[in-house]
Amino acid sequence: MSTTSRTAVVTARPLCRARTPTPTQNSRTRPTVPSLSRASAPLTPAFKLYLLNGSQALQAPYEVIERDIRLDSGEVVKALDVLGFRAAITRHVTNADPDSHDTFFVDSWQRWFDSVWNQVAVAQPK
Repeated sequence: MSTTSRTAVVTARPLCRARTPTPTQNSRTRPTVPSLSRASAPLTPAFKLYLLNGSQALQAPYEVIERDIRLDSGEVVKALDVLGFRAAITRHVTNADPDSHDTFFVDSWQRWFDSVWNQVAVAQPK
């Protein structure tokens, strides 16, 4: 049995995977310091996704906006960008029913994250 729980965070680029001590460890005498692995994947950001210990998922879709961007040359160009700071977050929590909507949602997004992490992402230096 593992002594760590997993938390995954996707903000499109980079991907992060954190490992934190489980609640059974004595957190009163030892501070909880997660270890963090980073990788990037060439994906266009469409949403924020937080996977918490395989039991919860928080997801928020980005809105696409048009805005002016100033290039290093000083030229201003119109660009499509994603806006995430006002994105509405939805929460899904697994339960005892493996066929429930929330359990299916969390499990399917965990499989998606793991597939991107294992097949597409490239490790980044710490």
